[in-house]
Amino acid sequence: MTAPADATATLKGRFPQVTDRASLDHPAINVPLADVVAVLKVLRDDFRFDFLADLTAVDWAENASPRFTVVYHLYSTTQHEYVRVATDCAIDTEPSAPTVVPLWPGASWHERECYELFRVRF
Repeated sequence: MTAPADATATLKGRFPQVTDRASLDHPAINVPLADVVAVLKVLRDDFRFDFLADLTAVDWAENASPRFTVVYHLYSTTQHEYVRVATDCAIDTEPSAPTVVPLWPGASWHERECYELFRVRF
């Protein structure tokens, strides 16, 4: 079994722009928006983080740049471990991030809620 810290270290080797994110409870990483789906797929397929426990966003403030960060909380049902993945939203006219419904069909509910609360489009 691979611990979450080992998974994040491996990811940083495969995706050089992945960085550690401050977290007191679980390993956490920052991922560029362009790589987030690929990183989440690797975590699901290679490291058995098979359950999307939560998807939400952080609103940093009206004048912050970036204003919104999407946060994914993944859980491994075999290892009983969590990992947190964060990515800053793209902003054209509205904040956006790629959908993860192809990875976790249940993400449609989380993405819809995130849109309703923060107006982040997926």
